[in-house]
Amino acid sequence: RRHTRFKCDWSSDVCSSDLDYFALPKNLAKEKTLQFKLINRWHPYQIDTSNFTDFCGVEEVGEAGLAEFLNTNAPESSVYPGNEETIFWAGKKINGELVAIGSINMWESGEYVMSSIATKISERKKGYGSDITKGILAICKQKGILHVALAVNAKNEIAARVYERIGFKSLGRFNTFERQN
Repeated sequence: RRHTRFKCDWSSDVCSSDLDYFALPKNLAKEKTLQFKLINRWHPYQIDTSNFTDFCGVEEVGEAGLAEFLNTNAPESSVYPGNEETIFWAGKKINGELVAIGSINMWESGEYVMSSIATKISERKKGYGSDITKGILAICKQKGILHVALAVNAKNEIAARVYERIGFKSLGRFNTFERQN
């Protein structure tokens, strides 16, 4: 899915988007949103990379096999290999096998965003989600990327707790919508 900003012409109260999946401004009057269906609630976070020096066994990886990994272990991921905004993909391997992956992307705004953090289903609850996140932050620091943001689905409370334990600071909340036909 592609994301876009929602546009409103306040003088005529006309709201439109060139895509079917988007975020709405929080201050938009409810009556202007009736043609939209709530898709997801998100918790955005940001962190400074300066304290991250331990790569936790994480290294940059090529894109081969990552789409299959995501389709199997995190099919709702927002970024897949081939995305033009991707700066790098990273992975953690155990005995030569990928157990966790994630990416750093740069949005048009210039913001660096961590996306598609995924742990192999059979390897969850072993700390690999924390390792991939910290390792990606260490790689970012090494590359001179000072701040990283991410958004986690509000339903994914486990991931939110991991990010908060690592030191990510909450930026509030936002929702995404799609146009009802």
